[in-house]
Amino acid sequence: MDYSIRLWDFATRQPVGALQGHASEVWTVVFSQDGKTIASGSSDGTVKLWPTQRVKEPSPLPGTWQPVAYAKDSKTLAALNSQGMIGFINARTHELEQPWALDGRGFRRALEISVSEDLSTLAHTAENGTVKIWNTATPEATELKVSDNFVETAVLSPDGRVLVTSSRGRNVRWWDWRAGTSTAIAGDAQRLHFARDGRTLVVMQRGGVVLVWDVVTGAARFDFKIEAPLGIESAVSADGSVLAVGCADESIQLFDTASGELIGSCFGHKQSVSSLAFSPDGHTLASASDDSTLKLWNVATQQELLTIRRLGGALRGLTFSPDGQWLVGGGSFSQRSGGLRFYPAPQP
Repeated sequence: MDYSIRLWDFATRQPVGALQGHASEVWTVVFSQDGKTIASGSSDGTVKLWPTQRVKEPSPLPGTWQPVAYAKDSKTLAALNSQGMIGFINARTHELEQPWALDGRGFRRALEISVSEDLSTLAHTAENGTVKIWNTATPEATELKVSDNFVETAVLSPDGRVLVTSSRGRNVRWWDWRAGTSTAIAGDAQRLHFARDGRTLVVMQRGGVVLVWDVVTGAARFDFKIEAPLGIESAVSADGSVLAVGCADESIQLFDTASGELIGSCFGHKQSVSSLAFSPDGHTLASASDDSTLKLWNVATQQELLTIRRLGGALRGLTFSPDGQWLVGGGSFSQRSGGLRFYPAPQP
């Protein structure tokens, strides 16, 4: 799907690498007689030659990881691996610190986990309509009964005091999770986003209705409807003023959350958008796609600023550090491809 060539150790049946660079489907591959070179032909009209032996730098984080969130001081990154292990990573050395297992549960993606901005509190959906909320220093968990149905989404406010949950066919609920009390604030929703500044909650309901909730006043601020068929990814700027939504036609639409006005659309990906993230200043949007590209966009003009190819698979969980210095993404749990990728973020 991502236009890559995958290399496998035939004896162990294990993947050993990926060759990335074609701009469309790879239709044919062949080894040279000595096994040192692979030739590939693609529907992009090119033939490429690849060495089969490459020197790889040892990874301090073996396996497949996805970012969850940076700490507010940008010194630590919380990340999740495909076996349900949460880890805190030194943002300078990229070394893993304080790893522990979340009850051995496997996760589809790191977006199923939410953490407070100081990384002291972590929440994730569990079985039987419950949410587990962890003290990451201990680690000890509090189990909160949320619904009789499976809980689809659970997000913490940046300060960790509020939990907002959504279950299919049930109202979105606002929880004082320490007291165990809640209030219904909206109808059935697919996605929930707290802005980094903690003042705005965006509730994306089924059918394309978007509810913008004022966290300070505890009241709905505005609502609007997105007409385009939606994909599965969305993101909100740090100040809550702009919503980015991946659409079914591989475009990205940007909306003003104060008016519901369509600011513009970003076109360029050739397959579905797999992740979105705003820079801390809100001027740049990062997007990753199943076409195995990472793109940076000017939010004001919707112009493409940069494209990075040959990722070796689609990135997931794109996250900017709060200081604006780094952009990090991870691999796909379903394909078990790729560790964390750190990119120097563009500077104004």
